[in-house]
Amino acid sequence: MIFCPSRRRRPFWTTSPKSISASCRRRLSDRSRAMPSGGGCARSRPNERVLARGGSVRGGNVLKRVIVAVALALFLTPSLPKAQDRLPALRARARSQYDRGLTGLRLQLRRLPTTASVLHIGAHPDDEDSALIARLARGDGARVGYLSLTRGEGGQNRLGPEQGAALGLIRAEELAEARAIDGGEQFFTRAFDFGFSKTLQETEAKWSALHGQDAVLRDIARVIREFKPLVIVARWGGTPRDGHGHHQYCGYLTQIAFAKAADPNWHPELGPAWQAKKLYVSADVAPPENSNPTLRIPTGVYDPLLGRTYFQVAMQGRSQHKSQEMGALEPDDERFSGVKLVESLAPTNPKTETSLFDGLDTSLRSLLPDPAPDDARRAMDDVQSLVGRLLAEPCSPDETLATLTKAYERLAQCGLALDGKPLDGPEGMVADASGECPFDPERDLPPSSALRLKKAQIAQAILLAAGFRATALADAETVTEGDAVTISQSLRIGSASGRQSLLREAGGPPRLRGALSGFLPYAGARIEPLRVEDGHWESVRVVMPTKPVDLSRTRPWMSALGTLTINARMQRDRAYIFAIPVEYRYADPARGEVSGEVEVVPAISARLSESLWIASRAPESRVKRVMATVTNHSRQARSGTLTLAAPAGWRVEPPTTTMTLPPKAKQRALFDVTIPGDAADGRYKLTATVVSDGKAYDRDVQAVGYPHIQTRRLFPKAEAEVVILDVKAAPVTVGYVMGSGDFVPQAIERLGLPVTLLDEGALAAGDLRKFDVIVVGIRASQTRPDFAAEHARLLDYVREGGTLIVQYQRPDYLQRGLPPFPASGMTRTTDETAPVTMLRPEHPAFNFPNRITAADWDGWVQERSLYDFETYDARYTPLLASRDPGEPPRTGGLLVAELGQGRYVYASYAWFRQLPAGVPGAYRIFANLLSLPKAPAGKPSQGYRQRPASGRSPGSPS
Repeated sequence: MIFCPSRRRRPFWTTSPKSISASCRRRLSDRSRAMPSGGGCARSRPNERVLARGGSVRGGNVLKRVIVAVALALFLTPSLPKAQDRLPALRARARSQYDRGLTGLRLQLRRLPTTASVLHIGAHPDDEDSALIARLARGDGARVGYLSLTRGEGGQNRLGPEQGAALGLIRAEELAEARAIDGGEQFFTRAFDFGFSKTLQETEAKWSALHGQDAVLRDIARVIREFKPLVIVARWGGTPRDGHGHHQYCGYLTQIAFAKAADPNWHPELGPAWQAKKLYVSADVAPPENSNPTLRIPTGVYDPLLGRTYFQVAMQGRSQHKSQEMGALEPDDERFSGVKLVESLAPTNPKTETSLFDGLDTSLRSLLPDPAPDDARRAMDDVQSLVGRLLAEPCSPDETLATLTKAYERLAQCGLALDGKPLDGPEGMVADASGECPFDPERDLPPSSALRLKKAQIAQAILLAAGFRATALADAETVTEGDAVTISQSLRIGSASGRQSLLREAGGPPRLRGALSGFLPYAGARIEPLRVEDGHWESVRVVMPTKPVDLSRTRPWMSALGTLTINARMQRDRAYIFAIPVEYRYADPARGEVSGEVEVVPAISARLSESLWIASRAPESRVKRVMATVTNHSRQARSGTLTLAAPAGWRVEPPTTTMTLPPKAKQRALFDVTIPGDAADGRYKLTATVVSDGKAYDRDVQAVGYPHIQTRRLFPKAEAEVVILDVKAAPVTVGYVMGSGDFVPQAIERLGLPVTLLDEGALAAGDLRKFDVIVVGIRASQTRPDFAAEHARLLDYVREGGTLIVQYQRPDYLQRGLPPFPASGMTRTTDETAPVTMLRPEHPAFNFPNRITAADWDGWVQERSLYDFETYDARYTPLLASRDPGEPPRTGGLLVAELGQGRYVYASYAWFRQLPAGVPGAYRIFANLLSLPKAPAGKPSQGYRQRPASGRSPGSPS
């Protein structure tokens, strides 16, 4: 059999290298080219692939994403979707402590006697009921999946400045980490998170426009058909009670998908129809017309195997959502998850239910068709008895291994009986741990395909019982075309130091024997054994093909193949062939060991110093100095020619530059770009391209990573935008208090204004008088304790003549009494095209130095404003009003208050999105806000007296 214990990888199919024919090897190589890839995002740009058929990320057990087959099996070649149609493979950064050793084995044994399975469906990362997942997966041994329709690309980022695709990548990795802890599996659809939405209708319209009519519904149905859950738990009910429009539409689609997935005539290309037996909804959002009582599932139950309650495990996993500041306490008390029954095709009474699986047959017999051959029924009963005995009675490792081997043998015989084959014949089926059968619409699956998942689960338990640990370590974190990489391999079994365990019969052969002896290579790679002992590979040299890297197929790179052979005394030996990912490891002085999958990158990348330039109509603004950084990612020197392409009529000096790059080295080049005086206002592109050895490279390599997740890479185009617009800014000096991270300081510099970032020392003891205006970044009240502590000092700066512009803050800003005058409640305008009214058109914010018109509200992205003050003191002057359809005008998004001799401005319009996106009107309006200290009318006096430098507790000013 073949078994893949690597963590969280999308399953692929293989078999024993010794038994594959040459043609099968070629097919296997073709399959390796169809591996999942890319950056985990959903926009249809080259580095942000749309998942035309959704995708999945495996979670839970360290040994998940397994591939199980028999060593003498016939090789089945499944029909795989194209790589770009499948989810990029993700795995947790660290191995979960719950999936190793004796704890991991005992938890895996809980899965063996049951066929219970649940698919939980929500709209975003962090929507999931983590406690329910942990209880079902860790406690009940059920197979549990969480389907998040989006990756959360449209949210805010607590950790740093990443937005859009990069933020979606972070949140997808955080979900992988959470599932590694709570024991679930992770799935996604192609749906792109376009930001906060207030209605189901808006979400439906935008997703239909982005992805096509019913595309997201098809993705949900495809996951249901692949995962085959007995029970579906909808996190949302499909009504306004859900709040977010994504939530509402998710709940609405879940109910439709419950039925559509079971219809064999509805999109048969998505896989064989599957009818889930029960549909529940979270009790807190159940529609009012649902009168069924709440089923309360205990999650605060202490599990001696885990050493904690399921709720505590869930909160540990939930704390991985660090980009959403979801860090949680782990209380040891009574807890429950509540759900309500929506529909059941099984006989059950919601008033007396005690479990999601009441009325369902979750025994192993449920895997058999009705009728089933007598031999199959007897074999399955034996399996049920064997695995049940392992749970009920403590066994030694030797006994456990023998029992599991016998259970697998009987399950294999059950499959042969189902397929009408002799029980002592070879097994003709490939299996993997996901429970997904390779789907070929032109060929019926054999009856034994229903046993795939259970065989894989038993195989996982066998490897855990054997205590096998295998590694394949590369000497490079990234590889590219033409590279030669050395991979060192090791395998340990039990407490043995070599390939053979000490478990043996007197005078007999070793009970367990292990070897690492092959690879599933990157397409076209050449494998050269370097060190071989006893016929087994200890290290190899992998030579990459010289053709340019296909960036749609960058992960996984390759996996090593190994074999675990069990001597079954009187039975024939059984060989378990497993695959492990090739990793790169290094020691960080602070964090310790850091490991990650090896990733494929282009040989050469280019990056421009800025992704956006703003050019005003002033002549001095028409010459831009552009720096391009070229990186050689390969292990050999490369030379090439760098060109910066500009629009027709623009002058670039020098036109090209020649570079010679040592291995793994960078080189920079400067270009002067002259924009012609008659160039019209608008957007223009600059693109960097390196030609080396006749190949063109025009991509950047953007690494996205934090300590709690794996580092992943995106490959955006090596280009920048030049936006020509009519914008002016008064000559002011700007201080900036960075919050959770944004690119607004760079935008201010594009206006030609100097910006100083204010650190803790500057806020506490610095001379604030040198700044005409101080701007506070997004979410500073949450991420900068010094900002809150010194807020009174900032308000004194305003009283003495300064201008303080505060971008959007979260509700804690109001709760802590930080604004100068009372305000309460927060709201937002989510429609980026919502009409905006200037309430004080004569105010300098709309007249100096740029006269603001209705055109300045065109072209905004994602949203108008967020976290506006809902109600506020009369001493605030509202300058703008906007509203979403069907709502009253919101006036708390741009407020000005005269405070002493200066101005306090609360500006919660989405500058942090608009300015990096180069929205012309946003630049013109923000330039006016920055210019308020120099406005000709109502200019504040300059009699500023510095407040004594000392820390203060924040509070409501007098």
